[in-house]
Amino acid sequence: SLEHNTFDADILVIWESSRGSRRTGEWVNLIELCEMRKVRIFVTTHARDYDPTNARDRRSMLEDAVDSEYESAKTSERLRRSTRAAAERGQVHGKNLYGYRRIYDQQTRQLLRIEEHPEQAAIVREAAVAILDGASLYSVAKSLNERGIPPRRPARVPQRAQQGWTPTAVKQMLCQPAYAGLRQHQGAIVAQGQWPALI
Repeated sequence: SLEHNTFDADILVIWESSRGSRRTGEWVNLIELCEMRKVRIFVTTHARDYDPTNARDRRSMLEDAVDSEYESAKTSERLRRSTRAAAERGQVHGKNLYGYRRIYDQQTRQLLRIEEHPEQAAIVREAAVAILDGASLYSVAKSLNERGIPPRRPARVPQRAQQGWTPTAVKQMLCQPAYAGLRQHQGAIVAQGQWPALI
């Protein structure tokens, strides 16, 4: 609303400087907009407001912007390193994969192990064997649908729910390295996974 001059107030309240933006360039744009619209910026954690037309206040806000961007970049780097390290140890990442189930400690909710799902694992193996024996993706999907086997991903839209298994879904499933017990990271196999191979 600042851009379209529909901001009906003379002060903008934000919790802390990083809420304005974690990108210095975006912070500069916000400060310039506030200066143009004669809007002051109140930062709750600082318990004070800043006047974008005041040179000292502008410098303080820009220094905060640089600090916020630097801290955000450091956090991102740490997360990337941590994710990569976990992948190289073969640890699981993301949602549970069809064909498996995760067993958690009931008190701590810590992951104890990943094991074969009693019904789904057989479906994965069956589909793999059928394709290796020369069956088409279409015929595998048709067979699963005719037997009323629920698709690996619940459909979010009613129309898709009627489709059930599709040739594309079967192909996507069988092309996942995780079913061979392999851990993938950014498109490359980096380790043996900490779960049993189904194929």
